Amino acid sequence: MTILVTGGAGYIGSVAVKKLIERGFNVLVIDNLSKGKRELVDKEADFLKGDILDKSFLEEVFSKSKIEKIIHFAALKSAGESMNSPETYSQNIIGTINILNKMVEHKVKDIIFSSSAAVYGEPKREIIEEDHSTNPINFYGFTKLESERIIDWYAKLKDISYISLRYFNVAGDGGLNYIDPNAENIFPIIGEVISQKREKLQVFGNDYKTKDGSCIRDYIHVEDIVDAHMGARLKGRPYYKPRNIKRSICLRAH
Repeated sequence: MTILVTGGAGYIGSVAVKKLIERGFNVLVIDNLSKGKRELVDKEADFLKGDILDKSFLEEVFSKSKIEKIIHFAALKSAGESMNSPETYSQNIIGTINILNKMVEHKVKDIIFSSSAAVYGEPKREIIEEDHSTNPINFYGFTKLESERIIDWYAKLKDISYISLRYFNVAGDGGLNYIDPNAENIFPIIGEVISQKREKLQVFGNDYKTKDGSCIRDYIHVEDIVDAHMGARLKGRPYYKPRNIKRSICLRAH
């Protein structure tokens, strides 16, 4: 079985590739390396540098490889930046459509989509479950939700099997010593303060509905995310039985 991992040189993608290789899968990685790092990609994986916006590149990838399943991580991910550059972040949707069209052309039936909790917007209750309403408050979240909807339509019209996984902020290390080149989440920012790359950690907001007014953010360990992707059932077949998820945490910033 060959699994195509888009964005496989990035933070989550590279850990997923490592775990897939360890479990004996043939893995093909594509990444434009705008954010990802080639050295993070497992040496046992096949790697092609290219962009999912490039239709001719995707045709080469799909025509030369017998791809059976796709894990789609490739996307721009900064919520704040998306509000200033919607024209750029629209590429998240375009890239997903390009992947889906190639799946149809080459009869690839299974895709796992890396979505985001940003699709929910402002929480209406403390525990956000899958049936929570979706109302993104940033353009990044909109691109993820729109991609989900497009994938769902392709599933209905073209008999594609899919799962979209929505997760919150990612923490931890999959043993690859990944350093975020554009740190925006608190864990990599703390790392930059410790390494003196950043002068200080700033915490914004003091009027949240918490005891001390500071905010609470949910974090999930990167290996738990990878386990969720690899344990996802496509056409009734899991990649492997995932272990119990125990490492996810909730962090209060003071």
